[in-house]
Parts: sequence; structure tokens; C-alpha cells
Amino acid sequence: MKHPLISTGVRFLDAVSDSRFYNDRVCRPQGGGSADTATVMSHNMTLGNFRYCPLCATLLAPKIDGLRERLSCPACGYIYYHNPVPAAGGIILRDGKVCLVRRSVQPRLGDWTLPAGFIEYDESPRACAEREIAEETGLIVETDAVLGVYDGFDDPRHHAILIIYHMHETEKKTLIAGDDADRAEFFAVADIPDNIAFRAHRQALHDLFGDAYPGGPTDA
Repeated sequence: MKHPLISTGVRFLDAVSDSRFYNDRVCRPQGGGSADTATVMSHNMTLGNFRYCPLCATLLAPKIDGLRERLSCPACGYIYYHNPVPAAGGIILRDGKVCLVRRSVQPRLGDWTLPAGFIEYDESPRACAEREIAEETGLIVETDAVLGVYDGFDDPRHHAILIIYHMHETEKKTLIAGDDADRAEFFAVADIPDNIAFRAHRQALHDLFGDAYPGGPTDA
């Protein structure tokens, strides 16, 4: 027997992938017509991407809960709380140069970031940072102090909360890009690429290097 969510075509979609599967009441402007990207993004950031209840497969509908509009199930009462997604990563320095990786996947294909990624359900932020660095760079590291915690409002997949740690290598390894990175390199501050993928990473680099980092925290 098919799971009811599969038989009803439940989908969890990227914010800008296909507006046809979003709730028309939320996405479409008054008077009809197609939802534009900004409207879909606004919907994604505030209500979420689910169309059907994950418990009973009933079509979700917006309702006021806790002074906010949230997607809820009129049949079983389920309420979807569209919370930020936690992520973690790290700063690894060699001879004053910082390790960056180049994205091999969307979003921001070809742009550079600090090695980082989303925290799994069963791991701590520190364990996530160490794992992501091993996956994306081949380096074996341990976390030290927190550099900062950053909002990721410009990631089209989620509103991310990014924790960046200072890291130290426990043994010297050769950089080997992997997972969703196709290059990994150490950069002097003056040589950091202009195309840093996300504002949170630019802010972290500014917090690390100060005004010596030419990208700056507010660079769009």
C-alpha cells in the first residue's frame, strides 16, 4: 500500500523551483496571474514549502497562531513551524591564509565559501563543522572558539543560522576537494575571490581579517 503522502503527491520544493505547487492564496497576487519570484521567496521565508500535511495529507491552509500566520492542517490540527535551519563551518588558517572551497552545485555554483554545511539531526554543531571540513577539504580538524553566529537570509533554500568556529588541524593533510566542492585552496586576505557566495561568509571573513578583507560585511 502506498503511503498517503506519496499517493497525494506531497512535495517539498525549493523557493524558486515551481510556483505551481505553492498555495495559491499565499503566492498569487490579487486578481490572479502567476506568482513572481519575490512573492514565492516571501512565502518560502515566512510560511514554508509544504502544501500537504505530513501527518494526514490534507491540504494545508494559513492560519494565525502565536500572532503569526502559519501553515496548518484543518483536519488534524498540525501546525508547521517554519524555523531557520542550523549550519556550521570553520576557519582553517595556514601561514595566515584561509581555506575556502568552490561550490560545485547550486545555489551559487562556482562561488567560494568557507567550508560549512547543514547540521544533521544527530550531531552537534562542532561535530558538523569537523565533518563538513573533512568532506569538502580532506583536512582533519578540531574546533576551537566560536568566531561568530550569522544569519543566512540570502540563501534561497532556507533561512540558515550559521555557526563559524576557529579550527586547528590535528594532522597535516593535502587539500582534496570533495562533496559539493570542486576546488579547495588557501588564500591570503588580499587574494580572496570577489565571488564569495553568501553574505554570512563575507561577514565571517570580515570578522576574521577586519578591514584588510576587501569584500567587507555589506558587500552585496
